[in-house]
Amino acid sequence: MRSPRRTSDHGQRPSGAVLAALGGVSLVLVAGAWFLPLWTATLHAPQYPGGLTMRAYGHDVTGDVDEISGLNHYVGMRAFDLADFPEIALWPFALAGAVVAVGLALLLGRTWLRRFGLLYLWATPVGVLAVIQLRLHQYGQDLDPRAALRIDPFTPLVVGPTEVWNFQTWSWPGLGLWSLVLAAALLTFGPGLIGRFGARVEAGAGAVALAVATLGFVLVPSGSVAVASTDHELDLAARLAAAEPGQRIVIPPGVHTADVVIDTPVVLEGRPGAVLQGDGTGSVVTVVAPGTELRGLTVRGSGRGPTGNPAAIRIEADRVTVERVAVEDSYMGLAVEGATDVRLVDNVIRGRAGAVIVDEAHAVEHDGEDGVSPETAGDERGARGDGIWLHDADHVLVRGNRITDSRDGIYVSFGTGALLDGNEVTGSRYAVHSMFASDLRLVENHLHRNLSGAVLMYRGPVLLLRNHIEGSTSPSTGFGVLLKDVVEVEAVQNVVVDNRVGLHLDGPTGAQEPGSFVANTVARNVIGVAAYPSARASFRANSFVHNRLQVQPQGGQLRGLAFSDQGWGNLWSTYRGYEARTPGRGAVPHVEGGAVDRLLGRHPELLAIADGPAFRLLRSIEERWGRQAPVLVDELPITIPVSPPLPAATTDPLARPLGVAVATVLLTPLLALVAWQRPHRALSRRWQHAVAA
Repeated sequence: MRSPRRTSDHGQRPSGAVLAALGGVSLVLVAGAWFLPLWTATLHAPQYPGGLTMRAYGHDVTGDVDEISGLNHYVGMRAFDLADFPEIALWPFALAGAVVAVGLALLLGRTWLRRFGLLYLWATPVGVLAVIQLRLHQYGQDLDPRAALRIDPFTPLVVGPTEVWNFQTWSWPGLGLWSLVLAAALLTFGPGLIGRFGARVEAGAGAVALAVATLGFVLVPSGSVAVASTDHELDLAARLAAAEPGQRIVIPPGVHTADVVIDTPVVLEGRPGAVLQGDGTGSVVTVVAPGTELRGLTVRGSGRGPTGNPAAIRIEADRVTVERVAVEDSYMGLAVEGATDVRLVDNVIRGRAGAVIVDEAHAVEHDGEDGVSPETAGDERGARGDGIWLHDADHVLVRGNRITDSRDGIYVSFGTGALLDGNEVTGSRYAVHSMFASDLRLVENHLHRNLSGAVLMYRGPVLLLRNHIEGSTSPSTGFGVLLKDVVEVEAVQNVVVDNRVGLHLDGPTGAQEPGSFVANTVARNVIGVAAYPSARASFRANSFVHNRLQVQPQGGQLRGLAFSDQGWGNLWSTYRGYEARTPGRGAVPHVEGGAVDRLLGRHPELLAIADGPAFRLLRSIEERWGRQAPVLVDELPITIPVSPPLPAATTDPLARPLGVAVATVLLTPLLALVAWQRPHRALSRRWQHAVAA
């Protein structure tokens, strides 16, 4: 006769009710692995006192992913993309297998199928960590050798600390993995422990297990968040008034009246087609609660401005995130004032294209620091506002935004540590405009077809890295990059093409360290570099190519500019020398400018024909017989470019070819006569001296 089935050597098999309770709790724990993070990493650095966090779920990755991915880009790690993880598609099947494993472990006693089910439950969290470690190894070993910061390949740890430069990352298993481990432990040891302690414990254990299972089934799917109703019209103000800190409010599709103040930290998330509509009298959404997040919304309808600087979203609190938001028909797009650690990521801001752009020449006329000329400051007829407006804000991340038809695409006044990374600005007055900003970094932005590109004024330091600036052709400004009284400028690998003026340098007077321009491409501008005598900068490994006037002084000699530094000069398309024995090095210095270029400086209307045959003739005459008074001398010119490649040509910034040809034909005799006067007088004096002798 068979003996009763036992789950261990210490007691009888638990009753059916207790097994059902254990199974319910285990299933809840397995389901929790879908809603809870499987792995968490926190990055700490001096510039991020609050740390950056990444949470990996089986089906998604959340947290400060964009910021961490951007930092990884600087050391050559490829951008994070969920498409790189095909195992994500297997996660639903892995959890379904865990559900089957719970049944096998619970219902089949001491058979080999039960052991297989338990083994599967224990192996799943181990396998997840192994896959994450493999991906971390791949990301850390596959580094781009062209990265701005070059480091040796490394392998981040899936559990524990990893240090790179001044960053330290701590990684550990998430609650989702711990829930799987707890389910495996419960099914492995639970039946034996209950059998050992006897029937007196069964009733209490079963009741507790059933209560936990019931509570889990209620809480886990909901995620302890509140979701707004799907009614077409949402009373957002009432929802915000009743919200708990950290609550998630989902905005359903449709147009919803806004003009609200968010004073409780919430996550405001829009479904596709969700629109917050202002009444046209002020800011549509004002955020005063630290830690608020807004995602996936369309916001429109602020006041007309400029009075009060109304915005689609106005931020007056720390640690606010605005991501994937579209802004339309608003004076200001996103306005940040007096806040710290704000993130503005992947937003689309469309200004009022039909509105006027006032005070175009502010950068050179000093009409006022707010960008609105005095005579139009009170005009309510619809002047444009800025796309992104940062005032006295510290450590703001502005990444991946697309801005069109604004006054200033991105305006930064005062504040410290703003990072403008990967933004695109077009159709604006100044694409980027700063006043008294400290530690400002512009990285890989695309600024095209604006009246001016980057207009940076006062204070510093400033980093310009790998930006593409083109098509700034305004006759009043038209600067690719303007630097006025900015200290500690470092410009590296930027492309500045097809502008009226590529680089405009003014001051700072008495600066301790000159600005540094390294490996930039300055090409096809009317004027490559326009500089005042107060400018102080060094240039090395840059390419000055096909600018009508390579360098133009603004009122005096350029004693503060050095066109060779640290053993490197620059590449000049106007270089008349030849290559030395050392490949890529010029054999003789490059001399740029003279009386002809000074004539162009005094009469800029002649720049349209500066590269025509008339001026070529004049330069030849000056080189042959005229007295040389060069604008610059590059002692170490290079003949092989090391800067970024020159892009395809765009529209001529000054005139059409036919106009250039006609003007050249008409003005050539007159210009030749003017240029001949000085060398002719010199030859006459030499002839008279020779006759007298």
